Parts: sequence; C-alpha cells; structure tokens
Amino acid sequence: MSWVFALLLGCVFFPGSHYFIRYITAPQCKQFANSDVVNSTVAEKMVSIIHSVFAFLSGIIIVNSCTNDIMYDSHWLVEFYISFGLPYMLFDIYAMYVVHKYKHPHLQTGKLSTVIVSFTKAHPAMILHHLVLALLAYPIVMFWRNGKGDFFVGCFFFAELANPFIHMRAILKQIGLHSSNLSTINGVMLLLTFFICRLLIFPIMYSIYGQTKDLSLYGVITSIPIHCNLGCAVLLAFQFYWFYLILGAARRQIRDLMEKEEIEIGRVMDIKVNCDHVVKSD
Repeated sequence: MSWVFALLLGCVFFPGSHYFIRYITAPQCKQFANSDVVNSTVAEKMVSIIHSVFAFLSGIIIVNSCTNDIMYDSHWLVEFYISFGLPYMLFDIYAMYVVHKYKHPHLQTGKLSTVIVSFTKAHPAMILHHLVLALLAYPIVMFWRNGKGDFFVGCFFFAELANPFIHMRAILKQIGLHSSNLSTINGVMLLLTFFICRLLIFPIMYSIYGQTKDLSLYGVITSIPIHCNLGCAVLLAFQFYWFYLILGAARRQIRDLMEKEEIEIGRVMDIKVNCDHVVKSD
C-alpha cells in the first residue's frame, strides 16, 4: 500500500511547495506592476519544474533497474511516483486557475461559473492534458498493465526533462527577460530536450524492444498489440504538434532579437553620423 502513502504525500507536498514558494518570492515580486500575476505564475511554474525533475530522476532509476527483462522487470518507484504525482496534476489545474484570475481582475468579482468558463476557454489543452493523465493514464499504469512494462513507463518519464525549460520560458517572460541571453539559452535547451526526450524516445523504445527480441523495427511494429502502436502514434502526434508550436515561438524570438539588434545598430550609426558631422563643422 505504499502508493496510498505516496498519494497522501503528494497531496501535502505540491500544495505546500506552491504556497511556500509564493511566500518566499512575494517580496521580490512586488517590484512588478502586476505583482500578483508574477508571484502566482512563478509559484505555479516552479512547482511544475520540481515535479518534472522528480519524474525524470525517477525515470533514470527505473530504466537502469529494469534491464534484464524489459517487459517483466519491475521497480517500486513506478507506482510510488505516479501516485505521488497524481495530486500535482489536479492541483496544477487549480494553480493555473488562480493565475488566470489574477491576469483578469474583472473575473475576481464575477460569478464562479463565468470564471470557470473563461479559464477553460483560455487553457483547454493543458486542462485536458492534466485530466487525461490523472483519470486515464493513472489507472492504466496502476491497475491495467498486469505488472508489465515498468521499463517503458520509466522511458516515458524521460519526457518530463523538456518541461523545466517550458516553464522557465513562462517565468522569464513574466519577469521581463524573454529577450535576454538566458532566454535564448533556455530556448535552445528546450528544443534539444524536447526533440530527444519526446520525439526520439519513441523509435528508441521500439529499437530497444527489437534488440531484446531480435526483431527489426518493422517486426516490432507488427508483433506488438495494435493498441500499443495506436497509443504511441497518438502520443507522438501530440508531441509533433507541440514541437511545431515551440519552433514557431523560437522563430518569433529569433526575429525579435534580430529586429532589436538592427535597431541598436541603427542607433550606433546615427550617433556616429552625428559625431562626424560635429567634427566636420568644427
């Protein structure tokens, strides 16, 4: 029953971490005009980063412990961590709801139904993502696998490595550093980690399974149950969609940086022309 303890621990840890981060960052956030928005956003994103780091580290431990038989080797951390992380999925919806209310002050005095409708319209993808993981992925991993595939669950935990950079991008934007060098580095790391841990991870898993069964990639696809292929195809399609959005954001950031650089060069040239004119007039 360790998963029950993990579930209760998550119910305490994630809300507690959120409010603790809000408390310690509140003084620094007061320098911003929209301090409540910044404070609540930083807390929500920092808790998400903590969850992602824990998941990635759990994935490393699980994968390294399930190498003898990747289908039937098991590790207690699979059920423990997914139970520990379940409260995060539900609490993060509430944390995003709080941020949404702060971003739209007129909603703070509105009806609850109006606020909820506005919130769901603003964040349909993330709400659906969290609910699917909590209401569908959790029971599948916990109760419907018959103890198989801990290795592959650990591989899916690797996907969380890209999330800290996604959340850091939101934090940098809130504190006005979205055009900084730090933001550029964060963007590069996001592209790399997302491509490796969310796109390449699928052919890597198929390849590893094929090596253990002496099968080609095509042989793996035709030998495993069709619902496994369909599930991976759906997940991979979503990852390509998110990667497309990330590439679009990267292009916009590069364009903004180039425009900013052109403006700076123009200012320097104007100053140089003015100085040359003063020198010649003297």
